[in-house]
Amino acid sequence: MDEYKRSFFILGIYAMLTSMYTSFNVTFLGFVTNVTEVGYYTTATKLHGIILAFFTAFTGVMLPRMSALVAENRMDEVKRLINKSFDLLFMISIPLIVFSIYFAPEIIYLISGNGYEGAITPMRMVMPLVLIIGMEQILIVQLLMPLKKDRSILINSIIGACVGMVANILLVPTWAAKGSAIVWVLAEVAVLLSASYFLRKQIVSLYVVARKLLLALFQSLPYVLVCWFVTCVEDNVGIVLFYTFVGFLLIFYLENFEFVSIKIDAIKKK
Repeated sequence: MDEYKRSFFILGIYAMLTSMYTSFNVTFLGFVTNVTEVGYYTTATKLHGIILAFFTAFTGVMLPRMSALVAENRMDEVKRLINKSFDLLFMISIPLIVFSIYFAPEIIYLISGNGYEGAITPMRMVMPLVLIIGMEQILIVQLLMPLKKDRSILINSIIGACVGMVANILLVPTWAAKGSAIVWVLAEVAVLLSASYFLRKQIVSLYVVARKLLLALFQSLPYVLVCWFVTCVEDNVGIVLFYTFVGFLLIFYLENFEFVSIKIDAIKKK
């Protein structure tokens, strides 16, 4: 029990330092620009926050399981679960990112109505963070924490906070909401690269992960083609989004037939 408390205490420190380049972004943006730019930025990050919450919940659930496996020295099982986590992340996040970037104007309009066109570009900038932060959480929450790499986690957080603070000062006064979006991306990429460095020789093969990611990006091309085709043949926003959603579901089923079939069988058995 003490070990779990310690892990969640570390997670709390990590979350606190992370807020230096997430929550602080909004505060600094409001300080150097105006309320309008803050509105653009917060609107742009709404969908990202909703999507990421689901994967954050998943990584939180996985932490005790990973800690127990590491304590039992069952590293083969840890490696298997980590690979499954990456597969699940790539499988779900990339289609969502494609959809969100392509239909950013329509999504912003549905969320906030007219007058928020300035949120479209920042939204397109921050949506890849669903993938970047998802990868971060796998490396940090599912690996570094169970492995008790407290120093590495602290360094990751400090690097992200420093990059975020410096980038805010350099970019936000000139680029406003777009600058805040760039700052967040830079900070998270820095944390991801740092975590990857600390884990370069342990359990997970970064080469294998990179290969999985490239394959997933290549498999996302049909999603892009569906977006392009539907927008070419239809003008009504509601119909476009509906047909695109159906097309995405069909491609997802065809590309992940085995995974979907296993989940359907499991639901039937229950």
